[in-house]
Amino acid sequence: MAWFKIDDGFYSSRKVLSIPRNVRLQAIGIWTLAGAWSAKELTDGVVPGYVLEELGCTTRIREALIEASLWLDQGMTKPSPSVDQALTNASSPLEPVAFHDWNVYQPLKAQVEEYRANERERKAKARSVRADKVRNPVGIREVSHAESVLPDPTTTKPQTKTSNEVLVSTKTKSSRIPEDFEITFEMRLWANENLPGLDIDRATESFIDYWASTPGTKALKTDWVATWRNWMRRESTNFRPAKQTAVQRGLNVVEQLKQYESKLEVTA
Repeated sequence: MAWFKIDDGFYSSRKVLSIPRNVRLQAIGIWTLAGAWSAKELTDGVVPGYVLEELGCTTRIREALIEASLWLDQGMTKPSPSVDQALTNASSPLEPVAFHDWNVYQPLKAQVEEYRANERERKAKARSVRADKVRNPVGIREVSHAESVLPDPTTTKPQTKTSNEVLVSTKTKSSRIPEDFEITFEMRLWANENLPGLDIDRATESFIDYWASTPGTKALKTDWVATWRNWMRRESTNFRPAKQTAVQRGLNVVEQLKQYESKLEVTA
């Protein structure tokens, strides 16, 4: 699921207020619907004329949004290479448009597809691990013929690891939570798609405080991002947000991205 993000100050922005009042509400409604369509279809902000017609757009509304610099006339800008040209060349009385600065405020098709591919790979690995546990519940693995051959009796070097070697091997595979642990763009996108409405910044603060203060081997993990995802899932089971509209959910994402950018500016 892709998301169309809208800033919480959008309603009072200069561009919105520049639209005549008699068409402003209808224009912003169509602008929002067109943005949601483009995000779902991964057209990088390009909306063909036939979609505009289907959403109820008129020539007057189209011109008002272009004059407000919320849309660009498709004839005045080159479409994104990732957009199917058949969409922009569809026969329609209305000319296609492109969202202004789509690549600045919205994820591009390549970013969304890369994230989805990574999620498919991660989930496939998780399913494979679970399937192995079902097939081999007691931890017995198949032994090849080569492995079943008895060791050379003339060999004096021990074949098993010492306790110190095992301890060193364990330490190289697991670690405590990094001091600079933070939420990445990919982690926010995952939370947005899987746990909408959850305040992941506040939950992450609890996550870091808990693991930073936990002593001993319990605080050693091999994959801190996976540990974070499990923590967020548990947080979401105790979180029951009020039902939100698509626009409200989009506003929540924008606010989270703003806080993330603010943290980046502070650390820069």
